[in-house]
Amino acid sequence: MRRPNRSIEIFSMSALDVLAMATGAFVVIVTLMLPYYQRTLDAEASTVEAKQGVETAEARKAALEEEIASLNASAGEIESQVEAAAAKNAALEEQIAEIKIKVGQLEELAARPVSPRKDPRKIAQTSVIKELDVVFVMDTTRSMEPAMRDLALSLRGIVKVLERLVPSVRIGFVSYTDADTGYRPIHALPLTDTKLGLNQVLGFVGGLRPPPRGSRTIDEDMELGINRALGMNWRRSGKQVMVVIGDARPHLQDRGAAMRMAQSFRASGQKRAVSTLFVSTPSSRRRGDAARPYFTQLAAVGGGEFNDHSGRMFESIILSVLVE
Repeated sequence: MRRPNRSIEIFSMSALDVLAMATGAFVVIVTLMLPYYQRTLDAEASTVEAKQGVETAEARKAALEEEIASLNASAGEIESQVEAAAAKNAALEEQIAEIKIKVGQLEELAARPVSPRKDPRKIAQTSVIKELDVVFVMDTTRSMEPAMRDLALSLRGIVKVLERLVPSVRIGFVSYTDADTGYRPIHALPLTDTKLGLNQVLGFVGGLRPPPRGSRTIDEDMELGINRALGMNWRRSGKQVMVVIGDARPHLQDRGAAMRMAQSFRASGQKRAVSTLFVSTPSSRRRGDAARPYFTQLAAVGGGEFNDHSGRMFESIILSVLVE
């Protein structure tokens, strides 16, 4: 008897089995990958939060920058106000200093013994003069502008009075400033007969102006003005008076020369004299009118009259010209 063929199959796989296995494998893979997927979602959420945080920070930064700009602008305004207040304070301190100086001067004047002031009419009555030459040597820097205007307004009257006292009057003028201004320091008008050339004299004096740029120093080139006046065409037959008007001394190295020239002018003729007129200006008062003693000494060596310009220029000039 013949044995039948038999085959034993350990594995038998149908489509259902394959599907079941695939599903199981998918479930296993999903189970294994689930933590990583959760991390990815968390990372994306963190990224969104980070972007939002950056945007918030940038908005805050912009707001802070705007606030800083506003504070800087306010600080600039405050600094400007502080600078303006400091400038006003400095101006007030300068005014207070001027007032203190003036009070000190008034106290000093009050303490001085009062001497009788000479009367121009009495001087004229005791003087017999047929010819008179007068040369004004005047500081025409910016601090002297009020005195310049005063003289220009008073000069016609001064000349009329002199013409009544003296038959023949000639007027010359030397304007001096300082060479360090960069402009010509000397402008001069020759001795001019007032009967023929009064308008020329008045026009010259009325047209005087200070240099556009101020001097770098307190002192002026007075010695140049005196030297120019010495070269005028003086009449030796008549009275010859040089009147130096200013609020400042010559430079230190030139003070002796100015004194020597004044002394030489006086010594060269009995009818010659150098008078001085010291003008107290705000500029000179800030320095205690330190130039005043120099003007006093200059008149002393020049044999003329010293006068403080206080009041009208008319009277001061007449007293300076009519030297006994």
